[in-house]
Amino acid sequence: SSSKKSKDKKSKDKTSKDKKKPAETEQGSSKEGAFPAVKGDKAPDAKVDVWVCVHATYDKVALILETCSRWPGNAVVAVWSGADHIGPMPPELAKLPKRIHVHWTVPEDPESAPLYPVNMMRQMALDTVPPDSFALLLDVDFVPSEDLFDSIQLYSEFILHYQMSMVFVVAAFETIENNTHAPRNKEELAECYAKTCRNSMASYPPAQAATDNDRWAKSAFPYSAHWSQHYEPYIFALRKCLPDYDQNFQFYGDDKVQFMFNIAAWQAAFTVIPGGFITHVWHERNGWHGEERVGKQSWVAEKFKEFRQKVIDSKPPTGCFGVERWNVSKDWVP
Repeated sequence: SSSKKSKDKKSKDKTSKDKKKPAETEQGSSKEGAFPAVKGDKAPDAKVDVWVCVHATYDKVALILETCSRWPGNAVVAVWSGADHIGPMPPELAKLPKRIHVHWTVPEDPESAPLYPVNMMRQMALDTVPPDSFALLLDVDFVPSEDLFDSIQLYSEFILHYQMSMVFVVAAFETIENNTHAPRNKEELAECYAKTCRNSMASYPPAQAATDNDRWAKSAFPYSAHWSQHYEPYIFALRKCLPDYDQNFQFYGDDKVQFMFNIAAWQAAFTVIPGGFITHVWHERNGWHGEERVGKQSWVAEKFKEFRQKVIDSKPPTGCFGVERWNVSKDWVP
């Protein structure tokens, strides 16, 4: 794992575990730009304590701040400086409110560091979430609607009742080329959908189709999504019930599929929550999506085969998943 090649120093987070953490620095600079304001040192009191977990490369500051400005709750952001941006944390990240925990991560050996150790960064963010809180697992280019936090609270009774047996799916959309604005609410989504938005992963339906966004748009209460091997929804779930990411997946290719496969193998019920949503914002692809992947497909396939067998032989944490099934009832309508 690449995480063994780095050292860890806490930047803003005082609660992180010590497991496999690379170096983090505290101050810094970045190019000035028009960034959204991020307010609120403390997360609002809520029945369901959900932490947004975001991982990113250093050049995605604007997207990080957009997500943090729309999400009033706790959040953790793991940022990879990469070999070409060794140095202090950008000031826009250093000044974020206390409810947002930032890991600015610098490779110990820039010459041998991967372009982006994706699952190491995901794990770093996940490790910051308290065990009895929920982790909402996002990629940095998926921005939440402004009402997602409140939408989750509307279904707090349902979520808390089934928290040990379910993972909760958030509907995902995407903007089309050159549209860099993520809709703030359903009204903006409807307007965008008619012009420059569509269902997420429209070019590869198995990745998101089971969420059934058409049903989501009409639903007033949660419903089941049927998992298949290539389904990789964006979820929130109780931290103590979630597996760790397999850090052998260091670049693009089955890096998130393996995590969802692990959850499905543990017999979790995938359940879609109505209301808020996330939107993938169009951007130019990073190098780790392409050049580092070339020639690695067979390697990824072999790693997934090994991982699959390891998961089949494993068990979920005590009390989690595979225990309770449910029937949708209008009793759960908020």
